[in-house]
Amino acid sequence: MSAKSLLIAACALAALASPAIAQAPFLDGDDGAYILAQAGDNHARTIDRERAEAASDEVRALVFSPEFIMENRRAIALSERQRDQMIADLQRLQGQLTAQQLRMEDAREALIAAMRAHPAVEASVLAALDEVLTIEREVKRLQLRALLRLRDSLTPTQRARLTELRDGD
Repeated sequence: MSAKSLLIAACALAALASPAIAQAPFLDGDDGAYILAQAGDNHARTIDRERAEAASDEVRALVFSPEFIMENRRAIALSERQRDQMIADLQRLQGQLTAQQLRMEDAREALIAAMRAHPAVEASVLAALDEVLTIEREVKRLQLRALLRLRDSLTPTQRARLTELRDGD
């Protein structure tokens, strides 16, 4: 996987893991444009984003985004073995998230169709909503699992150094 592809995958995970994205499940948007825009961010913006997310979310403060890890790989002396494992994990996650995205599009379309009915059949709308929420739950579970695996693949020294870099200590 090229460095650019890895960064895009890392940004995708970071974007999907951010609380702001999680709170806007029904918005239509161009996630690809968002991800590509983030891939061009400079290091200072990555640190600022990491700090803001850690400050606003206690769970998020316990993990590090793949983008942040990779941008600081030299500072934390990330080994080739660790990097290769992270790349493999991110590639696997990217495939899983793509499949979930397709499921989500279908589920959203079904929800919208059910809501457009006049009169709306409440049971149908709620069943369609349940499907959307189920997929969102599965996505969040995949995201947290990936973030935990990334964090746990780091040594205590590497985690401490990333915390110092993020917190500005």
